[in-house]
Order: sequence, then C-alpha cells, then structure tokens
Amino acid sequence: GFLEEWLARFTHTYPPANSALNKTYDNSSTYFPLNQSIYADATHEVVVLDTLTAFNFTALFKGPALSATGNQGTNSFVASKIVPFATHFTTQIMTCPSRNVTKQIRFLINDAVIPVSDSHPGCPVDKDGLCPFDTMVSVLQKRANEINYNYDCFANYTATAGVNYNGRAPTS
Repeated sequence: GFLEEWLARFTHTYPPANSALNKTYDNSSTYFPLNQSIYADATHEVVVLDTLTAFNFTALFKGPALSATGNQGTNSFVASKIVPFATHFTTQIMTCPSRNVTKQIRFLINDAVIPVSDSHPGCPVDKDGLCPFDTMVSVLQKRANEINYNYDCFANYTATAGVNYNGRAPTS
C-alpha cells in the first residue's frame, strides 16, 4: 500500500485500490493531499521493512538466500541494523544545477544512503545515491505493477527453502 501511496504523491494522482489502501482516505484531498512540499508518515519498524521490500531495495539484502538449517553468516541483512527501534525511511527529491540537469531522488534509511544503483536498472552508480527522478518513478511503477496483493497476501502457496522470491509470494 505505501508504495502505491508514494507513487501517487509523486505523480500527483490518487492511488489505485490494488492493496490494503483505505479508499475513503486515499481518494480525499482532505486526508491525502497532493502537490505538497513535505509528506510525513509514521509506522512501526516492521512495516518499514515491508516497505523496503516493496520498493525492491535489493542492495540492502545482498547475499545468498537464508539457510533453512541455521545462520551461515554469509548474509548482509540484519534486521536490527536495518530497521532498529525508531527507524526512519526518507525520500529526498532535489535539483542541483551544477551537478545534474534533471530532478534527482535518493532514499535514506536511518540517515544512511541506500545505493539505488544496486537495486534498480537505469539508476547510475552515484556516491550520494542519486537517481534521476523520472527513472525512479518509472522503475517503481513497474515494481508496483508486479505485485498482486490478493495473491501475495491471501493465496495458498508453499515457499521452498533457499529460493529467492524477490519479496513476493511463490507463483508455482
């Protein structure tokens, strides 16, 4: 749901109700204003982890699939480091004419820049984590279209240990 709301804000449209969104709020200019200079949302750290997965920030989850038999110590993902208590996830949109001619975007988790080039095609390697805004919106719109909320959340499926499903439910 948050990915859809995020896209709605930055494309200045109301979000489709393809997930657990509350249409009463998300289709109302009173409760879901568009064209604002600052947006603020609050949630719990576990939901931030779900959001990072929805945004497909694979750079945060490098390494082989988790072992079904125990921790092999080969993964970079440690929930307590990525989404500790009081975690915060920030989107920054900026222009810097001396450096880039287009509007840029970057994401931070707990004040650390997320290397989006490791997660999304079309985002260049950039020490500051910048990606052209239009590229990121396009990539995330594609990601949102990949997600089938009803199936992912309610279908009867079995996951196989060691298989990377990219934050989605198994389709076979």
